[in-house]
Amino acid sequence: MKPIGGFFELELPQGGENYHTGAIGLSTGRACLGVFIEQMKPKKVFVPYYTCDATYHPFQIRNIPLEYYEINADLEPTALPVLKEGEYFLYTNYFGVKEDYTLELTKRYGTALLVDNTHSYFHKGYEGIWSFTSARKHFGVPDGAYLYPGQPLDVSYPIFKGITILPYFNRLMGDQELGFKQYQAHEASLDCDVYRISYYSEKMLATLDYEKIKKVRISNFDYLHQALKDSNRLGDIRSGSPFCYPYWPLKGIPSVNFHKNRIFVPSYWKEIQNRRGPESEFTAQFSEQVLPLPIDHRYGKEEMDRIIEVIVNY
Repeated sequence: MKPIGGFFELELPQGGENYHTGAIGLSTGRACLGVFIEQMKPKKVFVPYYTCDATYHPFQIRNIPLEYYEINADLEPTALPVLKEGEYFLYTNYFGVKEDYTLELTKRYGTALLVDNTHSYFHKGYEGIWSFTSARKHFGVPDGAYLYPGQPLDVSYPIFKGITILPYFNRLMGDQELGFKQYQAHEASLDCDVYRISYYSEKMLATLDYEKIKKVRISNFDYLHQALKDSNRLGDIRSGSPFCYPYWPLKGIPSVNFHKNRIFVPSYWKEIQNRRGPESEFTAQFSEQVLPLPIDHRYGKEEMDRIIEVIVNY
C-alpha cells in the first residue's frame, strides 16, 4: 500500500522516453547474460580472451563450458569455429567500432551468435539474435543494461535496489578522488544476480538528448582519428557508434603522462594479465598498450586537443 504523507522521496524527472524502448531493461550486463543462459541453456559458449572476468562469471557460476579464442590486430577472431547444436559464439563489438564485422558474424552464425554491445550503446539489436548493451559504461547512472533477446520473452524480475548515487554526486561536485573510490566500491558490490533496472536510472536515462550525445561522440572520435591515425597501429577503425578512441601507439606511453595532466585513460582489462599464455599472447600485449581515449559527450575540441598534446609531446 502506498504511504500518504511523511517526508518527500528523491525527486526524479517525469516523462521522456528511453532510447531502448524495445529492449528489456536490466541492472547489469551480467544480468543480461544470466537471462540468456536461463532461456537458451547453452551447452558451450566460445568467448574471447580480450574481455573482463565479469563476462565469464555468469557462465562459470552456472557451470556452462567455455572455450576461449584469440583476436588479431583487426580486433577480430583469429579463427572461427564450426558450432555444434546448442553451442554459441560470443563476440564483443570492441570500442563500438566493429559494427561492420559484427554484421558479418550475424550472417555466418545467425541465432547462434551472442553480441556483447556494451561498447555500443546506440545499437538497437539484431533480429533473432541475442545482444545487450550497457548504460553504466556510457552515462552517470549506477546501474542499467539493455537486453535484446533473440526471441519473444515474458519475464519478470525484482527491481534492483542496491544502488548508490554518491560516486556520481561527488564527481559532479568536483571531488574526483572520493567519487572514484566510491565508484570502485559500488562496482565491486555488483554480482551476477538478475534484476530489472532501478527506477532511478530508468527515469534519468529517459531525460537525455541521445542524438546530440551520439553526434558529440562521433565528432570527438573523428577529430582524434584525424590527428592520430598515422601513428595508430589499429589503422582504419571507423565503424558504428564509438565508445572511445582506441589508440595503439607505435611506442608505449606511460599513463603518468596523462594523469599529471588530469586526463584519466582507463585500462581494459587488467585481469587479462593473469591469463597470460602462448594462446593469448596478442591479447596480453594489446591490453597493456592500447589507450582507450575518452571521447564522450562531456568533452569537445578543447579537451581533444589536450589529449593530442600529451601524445605529441611524448
